[in-house]
Amino acid sequence: MDEKVIADLSELPQIPEASVQAYKEHLAALVEKVNGLMSSRPDLRLLIGENPLSMMFANHKNHALFMSNVFALHQYELLEAVQNVIQSITSWPAEKRPKIMVGGLAFAGFPQLPEQLGADGYARDCSQAVQLARTWK
Repeated sequence: MDEKVIADLSELPQIPEASVQAYKEHLAALVEKVNGLMSSRPDLRLLIGENPLSMMFANHKNHALFMSNVFALHQYELLEAVQNVIQSITSWPAEKRPKIMVGGLAFAGFPQLPEQLGADGYARDCSQAVQLARTWK
């Protein structure tokens, strides 16, 4: 990942501890909401292929936990790991490759970052993420 991007992200104000705690307290509900919305999509199999729903659910939980650590630690260098994961996934055959969405405060103010990472889309929050996912075929 571009060192300037990491430096710019690191200059963002630290997320207040109360906000980090609120995110963590609501994490399970957030993941459950995303899982429910995604599970009800009629085109779900187009998005996840033959992968089991449990894999999608685990990915949502892991992503939420990862972001809670980024927020709590104010360690945007952790996002370099995201780039490695995205590069790994984008090397999959096209018919098995899931769409990749990134988002949240870590990407705020850096509109070019999702594309640089290789993501298919960006959402500022859960609501926008659901809206974007509904547009993908």
